[in-house]
Amino acid sequence: MSILPRRLIRIVCAVLFLTLPALGQNSRHPKIQLTIEKFTPTDSGYNIYVKIRNLGSAPWVLRPAIDPTPRRKQAIGPIPGRTLQSLDVQQWNDKLGWQSVGPCRDLVGEDTTTLQPNEEIHNVVPIGDTAHGWNNSVCPRKIAHLGGKIRAILYYAYESQSKFQSSDPQGRVNIVSSPMQLPEQGSLPR
Repeated sequence: MSILPRRLIRIVCAVLFLTLPALGQNSRHPKIQLTIEKFTPTDSGYNIYVKIRNLGSAPWVLRPAIDPTPRRKQAIGPIPGRTLQSLDVQQWNDKLGWQSVGPCRDLVGEDTTTLQPNEEIHNVVPIGDTAHGWNNSVCPRKIAHLGGKIRAILYYAYESQSKFQSSDPQGRVNIVSSPMQLPEQGSLPR
């Protein structure tokens, strides 16, 4: 064997030795699938139907929010009448990047739900267009017109109840769906 292949083998082994621990750290990333299933038009925007599914072998703790308004009873999940507190929809803007177009959730609850392996939750996230009457004065939005790429984002998924209670940033991850194309507001019949 010449010196060059031995040196190459040593380099490859050194690189693998250094990268394998980093690859193992990704194992804590949840196998949660976030999917936008469909959207329907409303007077001021759209209702975005999102499915959250745990594809992994471990449960994940998610933060729900109690929503007492009757129009939101369409939310389906292990806790009837609740939607996920940290589930949002964002729209891409060429100058600003991803920006929230979903409802303002300024109150943070201490309630959680556990998403078991192979379990799924369905939520409906209303998104709004300020040019069509969407009023979100508590949390002002930078997007005036809906249309273009959108994605669902689950801001907080925790490895355990204790990680949630301690607000441990190492135990929390954000989950993002694949983007989809939303038509320009007003292009769908009402």
